[in-house]
Amino acid sequence: MHIFDNPIDGRLRAGWRLLIQLIAFLFLLLFSSFFLDDYLHYNMMLVWVSLIATLSVWFAGRALDYREIREYGLILNEEWWKQFFVGFVLGGLAMAFIFIYYSAMGWVEFVGYGWERANNGNFWLAFIGYFLAMCSVGYYEELWTRGYQTRNLAEGLNYSWIKTDHAVLAALVVTSVVFGLLHMGNPHVTNLSVFVIILAGVLFAIPYVITGHLGMSIGLHISWNFFQGGIFGFPVSGVYNRSSILQVRTSGPEFWTGGMFGPEAGIMGLFTVLLLIALVIWYLKKIGYPLKVKPGFANWNRDHIRHNQRIN
Repeated sequence: MHIFDNPIDGRLRAGWRLLIQLIAFLFLLLFSSFFLDDYLHYNMMLVWVSLIATLSVWFAGRALDYREIREYGLILNEEWWKQFFVGFVLGGLAMAFIFIYYSAMGWVEFVGYGWERANNGNFWLAFIGYFLAMCSVGYYEELWTRGYQTRNLAEGLNYSWIKTDHAVLAALVVTSVVFGLLHMGNPHVTNLSVFVIILAGVLFAIPYVITGHLGMSIGLHISWNFFQGGIFGFPVSGVYNRSSILQVRTSGPEFWTGGMFGPEAGIMGLFTVLLLIALVIWYLKKIGYPLKVKPGFANWNRDHIRHNQRIN
Protein backbone atom coordinates (compact mmCIF):
# COMPACT_ATOMS: atom_id res chain seq x y z
CA MET A 1 0.00 0.00 0.00
CA HIS A 2 1.36 3.39 -1.01
CA ILE A 3 0.83 5.70 1.95
CA PHE A 4 2.67 8.73 0.66
CA ASP A 5 2.52 8.56 -3.12
CA ASN A 6 -0.04 7.64 -5.72
CA PRO A 7 1.62 5.25 -8.18
CA ILE A 8 -1.03 5.99 -10.82
CA ASP A 9 -0.20 9.67 -11.29
CA GLY A 10 3.27 9.75 -9.76
CA ARG A 11 2.54 12.46 -7.18
CA LEU A 12 2.19 12.67 -3.44
CA ARG A 13 -1.31 11.81 -2.31
CA ALA A 14 -3.70 14.73 -2.02
CA GLY A 15 -3.72 14.75 1.77
CA TRP A 16 0.05 15.18 1.93
CA ARG A 17 -0.03 17.90 -0.73
CA LEU A 18 -2.65 19.80 1.25
CA LEU A 19 -0.66 19.42 4.47
CA ILE A 20 2.62 20.58 2.94
CA GLN A 21 0.96 23.61 1.36
CA LEU A 22 -0.60 24.52 4.72
CA ILE A 23 2.75 24.16 6.50
CA ALA A 24 4.47 26.30 3.88
CA PHE A 25 1.78 28.97 4.20
CA LEU A 26 1.95 29.06 8.01
CA PHE A 27 5.75 28.99 8.07
CA LEU A 28 6.08 31.90 5.64
CA LEU A 29 3.39 33.81 7.50
CA LEU A 30 4.92 33.32 10.95
CA PHE A 31 8.45 33.96 9.74
CA SER A 32 7.53 37.22 8.02
CA SER A 33 5.38 38.38 10.94
CA PHE A 34 8.49 38.62 13.14
CA PHE A 35 9.79 41.38 10.87
CA LEU A 36 6.61 43.10 9.72
CA ASP A 37 4.17 43.13 12.65
CA ASP A 38 5.62 46.36 14.03
CA TYR A 39 5.66 48.13 10.66
CA LEU A 40 2.46 47.21 8.84
CA HIS A 41 -1.02 48.44 9.72
CA TYR A 42 -3.61 45.67 10.16
CA ASN A 43 -5.10 46.35 6.71
CA MET A 44 -1.71 46.21 5.02
CA MET A 45 -0.89 43.04 6.93
CA LEU A 46 -3.88 41.40 5.24
CA VAL A 47 -2.48 42.46 1.88
CA TRP A 48 0.80 40.82 2.86
CA VAL A 49 -1.02 37.63 3.91
CA SER A 50 -2.57 37.45 0.42
CA LEU A 51 0.92 37.60 -1.11
CA ILE A 52 2.14 34.84 1.21
CA ALA A 53 -0.90 32.69 0.38
CA THR A 54 -0.27 33.18 -3.34
CA LEU A 55 3.38 32.22 -2.95
CA SER A 56 2.52 29.07 -0.99
CA VAL A 57 -0.10 27.99 -3.56
CA TRP A 58 2.32 28.70 -6.42
CA PHE A 59 5.02 26.65 -4.69
CA ALA A 60 2.68 23.74 -3.94
CA GLY A 61 1.29 23.84 -7.47
CA ARG A 62 4.68 23.67 -9.15
CA ALA A 63 6.48 21.37 -6.70
CA LEU A 64 3.68 19.01 -5.62
CA ASP A 65 0.72 19.20 -8.01
CA TYR A 66 2.63 19.88 -11.24
CA ARG A 67 0.21 22.68 -12.04
CA GLU A 68 0.43 26.35 -12.86
CA ILE A 69 -1.28 28.68 -10.38
CA ARG A 70 -3.72 29.78 -13.07
CA GLU A 71 -5.17 26.26 -13.03
CA TYR A 72 -6.67 26.99 -9.60
CA GLY A 73 -9.28 29.27 -11.12
CA LEU A 74 -7.06 32.22 -12.07
CA ILE A 75 -7.26 32.14 -15.86
CA LEU A 76 -7.70 35.91 -16.11
CA ASN A 77 -9.41 36.12 -19.48
CA GLU A 78 -12.45 38.17 -20.50
CA GLU A 79 -14.89 35.57 -19.17
CA TRP A 80 -13.11 35.55 -15.80
CA TRP A 81 -13.42 39.32 -15.40
CA LYS A 82 -17.03 39.29 -16.53
CA GLN A 83 -17.85 36.73 -13.84
CA PHE A 84 -15.89 38.77 -11.30
CA PHE A 85 -17.94 41.87 -12.11
CA VAL A 86 -21.24 39.97 -11.84
CA GLY A 87 -20.19 38.48 -8.50
CA PHE A 88 -19.10 41.89 -7.19
CA VAL A 89 -22.43 43.46 -8.16
CA LEU A 90 -24.44 40.60 -6.65
CA GLY A 91 -22.57 40.82 -3.36
CA GLY A 92 -23.11 44.58 -3.13
CA LEU A 93 -26.80 44.30 -3.97
CA ALA A 94 -27.24 41.54 -1.39
CA MET A 95 -25.77 43.70 1.36
CA ALA A 96 -27.85 46.70 0.21
CA PHE A 97 -30.94 44.47 0.45
CA ILE A 98 -30.05 43.61 4.07
CA PHE A 99 -29.46 47.27 4.93
CA ILE A 100 -32.76 48.40 3.36
CA TYR A 101 -34.68 45.66 5.18
CA TYR A 102 -33.10 46.54 8.54
CA SER A 103 -33.89 50.21 7.92
CA ALA A 104 -37.52 49.45 7.03
CA MET A 105 -37.85 47.45 10.24
CA GLY A 106 -36.32 50.26 12.32
CA TRP A 107 -33.32 48.13 13.25
CA VAL A 108 -30.67 50.59 11.98
CA GLU A 109 -29.85 53.92 13.61
CA PHE A 110 -27.75 56.25 11.47
CA VAL A 111 -25.20 58.09 13.61
CA GLY A 112 -23.08 59.89 11.02
CA TYR A 113 -20.59 59.52 8.19
CA GLY A 114 -17.17 58.01 8.55
CA TRP A 115 -15.27 61.20 7.80
CA GLU A 116 -17.18 62.93 10.62
CA ARG A 117 -15.97 60.37 13.16
CA ALA A 118 -12.43 59.85 11.93
CA ASN A 119 -10.94 61.97 14.73
CA ASN A 120 -7.54 63.23 13.55
CA GLY A 121 -6.94 60.41 11.07
CA ASN A 122 -7.15 60.57 7.30
CA PHE A 123 -10.51 58.96 6.61
CA TRP A 124 -10.06 58.38 2.90
CA LEU A 125 -6.64 56.82 3.37
CA ALA A 126 -8.15 54.45 5.95
CA PHE A 127 -11.10 53.77 3.63
CA ILE A 128 -8.80 52.84 0.74
CA GLY A 129 -6.74 50.68 3.08
CA TYR A 130 -9.87 48.85 4.19
CA PHE A 131 -10.92 48.29 0.57
CA LEU A 132 -7.50 46.82 -0.25
CA ALA A 133 -7.72 44.62 2.84
CA MET A 134 -11.14 43.27 1.83
CA CYS A 135 -9.88 42.66 -1.72
CA SER A 136 -6.94 40.75 -0.27
CA VAL A 137 -9.10 38.63 2.06
CA GLY A 138 -11.62 37.81 -0.66
CA TYR A 139 -8.84 36.90 -3.09
CA TYR A 140 -6.57 34.78 -0.91
CA GLU A 141 -9.34 32.92 0.94
CA GLU A 142 -10.88 31.90 -2.40
CA LEU A 143 -7.54 30.98 -3.97
CA TRP A 144 -6.55 28.93 -0.94
CA THR A 145 -9.84 27.40 0.23
CA ARG A 146 -11.71 26.99 -3.04
CA GLY A 147 -8.96 27.10 -5.68
CA TYR A 148 -6.32 24.92 -4.06
CA GLN A 149 -8.01 22.90 -1.33
CA THR A 150 -11.29 22.05 -3.06
CA ARG A 151 -9.61 20.93 -6.25
CA ASN A 152 -6.95 18.83 -4.54
CA LEU A 153 -9.42 17.24 -2.16
CA ALA A 154 -11.74 16.42 -5.08
CA GLU A 155 -8.83 14.70 -6.84
CA GLY A 156 -7.93 12.81 -3.69
CA LEU A 157 -11.48 11.53 -3.25
CA ASN A 158 -11.92 10.65 -6.92
CA TYR A 159 -11.54 6.91 -6.52
CA SER A 160 -12.80 4.45 -9.12
CA TRP A 161 -15.68 3.42 -6.83
CA ILE A 162 -16.83 7.02 -6.24
CA LYS A 163 -18.55 9.05 -8.93
CA THR A 164 -16.59 12.15 -9.87
CA ASP A 165 -19.51 14.45 -9.08
CA HIS A 166 -19.80 12.88 -5.63
CA ALA A 167 -16.07 13.38 -5.00
CA VAL A 168 -16.36 17.07 -5.91
CA LEU A 169 -19.49 17.44 -3.78
CA ALA A 170 -17.72 15.89 -0.80
CA ALA A 171 -14.72 18.19 -1.31
CA LEU A 172 -17.04 21.19 -1.56
CA VAL A 173 -18.77 20.27 1.70
CA VAL A 174 -15.54 19.55 3.60
CA THR A 175 -13.79 22.77 2.56
CA SER A 176 -16.94 24.80 3.27
CA VAL A 177 -17.21 23.30 6.76
CA VAL A 178 -13.53 24.06 7.40
CA PHE A 179 -14.10 27.60 6.10
CA GLY A 180 -16.91 28.04 8.63
CA LEU A 181 -14.98 26.52 11.53
CA LEU A 182 -12.03 28.84 10.88
CA HIS A 183 -14.31 31.71 11.99
CA MET A 184 -15.09 30.16 15.38
CA GLY A 185 -12.44 32.31 17.05
CA ASN A 186 -14.02 35.57 15.86
CA PRO A 187 -15.64 37.93 18.39
CA HIS A 188 -19.33 37.33 19.17
CA VAL A 189 -19.45 34.13 17.10
CA THR A 190 -22.58 31.96 17.34
CA ASN A 191 -23.58 28.56 16.05
CA LEU A 192 -25.84 30.23 13.49
CA SER A 193 -23.02 32.45 12.23
CA VAL A 194 -20.77 29.43 11.68
CA PHE A 195 -23.57 27.66 9.80
CA VAL A 196 -24.23 30.68 7.57
CA ILE A 197 -20.50 31.03 6.80
CA ILE A 198 -20.44 27.34 5.86
CA LEU A 199 -23.29 28.06 3.44
CA ALA A 200 -21.32 31.07 2.16
CA GLY A 201 -18.48 28.64 1.44
CA VAL A 202 -20.90 26.57 -0.64
CA LEU A 203 -22.02 29.77 -2.42
CA PHE A 204 -18.42 30.68 -3.31
CA ALA A 205 -17.60 27.12 -4.43
CA ILE A 206 -20.55 26.64 -6.79
CA PRO A 207 -19.34 28.92 -9.62
CA TYR A 208 -15.82 27.53 -9.29
CA VAL A 209 -16.72 23.87 -9.69
CA ILE A 210 -19.14 24.65 -12.56
CA THR A 211 -16.98 27.09 -14.56
CA GLY A 212 -13.44 26.38 -13.38
CA HIS A 213 -13.05 30.13 -12.75
CA LEU A 214 -12.71 31.88 -9.39
CA GLY A 215 -13.86 35.20 -10.81
CA MET A 216 -17.40 35.14 -9.47
CA SER A 217 -16.30 33.59 -6.17
CA ILE A 218 -13.72 36.30 -5.54
CA GLY A 219 -16.08 39.07 -6.67
CA LEU A 220 -18.84 37.88 -4.35
CA HIS A 221 -16.49 37.47 -1.40
CA ILE A 222 -14.86 40.88 -1.79
CA SER A 223 -18.08 42.83 -2.28
CA TRP A 224 -19.97 41.07 0.54
CA ASN A 225 -17.24 42.01 3.03
CA PHE A 226 -16.51 45.46 1.62
CA PHE A 227 -20.10 46.69 1.37
CA GLN A 228 -20.91 45.16 4.74
CA GLY A 229 -18.07 46.79 6.64
CA GLY A 230 -16.91 49.59 4.35
CA ILE A 231 -20.17 51.08 3.08
CA PHE A 232 -23.07 50.15 5.37
CA GLY A 233 -21.19 50.04 8.67
CA PHE A 234 -22.09 46.52 9.81
CA PRO A 235 -19.52 44.43 11.69
CA VAL A 236 -17.77 41.86 9.50
CA SER A 237 -17.50 38.55 11.32
CA GLY A 238 -17.56 40.34 14.65
CA VAL A 239 -15.11 43.13 13.72
CA TYR A 240 -16.23 46.77 13.36
CA ASN A 241 -14.65 49.18 10.91
CA ARG A 242 -14.50 52.84 11.91
CA SER A 243 -13.69 53.89 8.34
CA SER A 244 -17.08 52.84 6.96
CA ILE A 245 -18.92 55.42 4.83
CA LEU A 246 -22.09 55.03 6.89
CA GLN A 247 -21.80 54.82 10.66
CA VAL A 248 -24.75 52.95 12.15
CA ARG A 249 -25.96 51.17 15.26
CA THR A 250 -27.91 47.98 14.80
CA SER A 251 -30.77 47.16 17.13
CA GLY A 252 -33.64 44.72 16.82
CA PRO A 253 -33.66 41.00 17.59
CA GLU A 254 -30.20 39.47 17.24
CA PHE A 255 -31.81 36.31 15.89
CA TRP A 256 -32.71 38.37 12.79
CA THR A 257 -29.90 40.92 12.60
CA GLY A 258 -26.91 38.95 13.83
CA GLY A 259 -26.15 41.54 16.48
CA MET A 260 -22.50 42.34 17.11
CA PHE A 261 -21.20 39.59 14.82
CA GLY A 262 -22.89 40.99 11.73
CA PRO A 263 -25.61 39.83 9.33
CA GLU A 264 -24.08 36.36 8.95
CA ALA A 265 -25.23 35.57 12.49
CA GLY A 266 -28.88 36.35 11.76
CA ILE A 267 -31.77 34.88 9.84
CA MET A 268 -31.55 37.70 7.27
CA GLY A 269 -27.99 36.70 6.54
CA LEU A 270 -29.04 33.08 6.14
CA PHE A 271 -31.89 34.02 3.79
CA THR A 272 -29.63 36.31 1.73
CA VAL A 273 -26.95 33.65 1.24
CA LEU A 274 -29.60 31.16 0.11
CA LEU A 275 -30.99 33.80 -2.27
CA LEU A 276 -27.50 34.39 -3.68
CA ILE A 277 -27.01 30.66 -4.25
CA ALA A 278 -30.24 30.59 -6.27
CA LEU A 279 -29.23 33.70 -8.25
CA VAL A 280 -25.75 32.35 -9.03
CA ILE A 281 -27.17 29.04 -10.28
CA TRP A 282 -29.77 30.90 -12.35
CA TYR A 283 -27.15 33.21 -13.88
CA LEU A 284 -24.73 30.41 -14.77
CA LYS A 285 -27.53 28.47 -16.44
CA LYS A 286 -28.67 31.61 -18.28
CA ILE A 287 -25.24 32.24 -19.82
CA GLY A 288 -24.98 28.65 -21.00
CA TYR A 289 -23.11 26.67 -18.37
CA PRO A 290 -24.51 23.17 -17.76
CA LEU A 291 -25.27 22.80 -14.06
CA LYS A 292 -22.71 20.09 -13.44
CA VAL A 293 -19.09 19.78 -12.42
CA LYS A 294 -16.72 21.16 -15.03
CA PRO A 295 -15.18 18.24 -16.98
CA GLY A 296 -11.73 17.40 -15.67
CA PHE A 297 -12.16 19.31 -12.41
CA ALA A 298 -11.28 16.27 -10.28
CA ASN A 299 -8.92 14.60 -12.75
CA TRP A 300 -5.20 14.88 -13.36
CA ASN A 301 -2.86 13.17 -15.80
CA ARG A 302 0.75 13.26 -16.86
CA ASP A 303 -0.02 15.74 -19.63
CA HIS A 304 0.34 18.37 -16.88
CA ILE A 305 4.01 17.43 -16.50
CA ARG A 306 4.64 17.71 -20.23
CA HIS A 307 2.70 20.99 -20.26
CA ASN A 308 4.86 22.42 -17.47
CA GLN A 309 8.05 21.20 -19.18
CA ARG A 310 7.07 23.06 -22.36
CA ILE A 311 6.48 26.23 -20.30
CA ASN A 312 9.89 25.92 -18.64
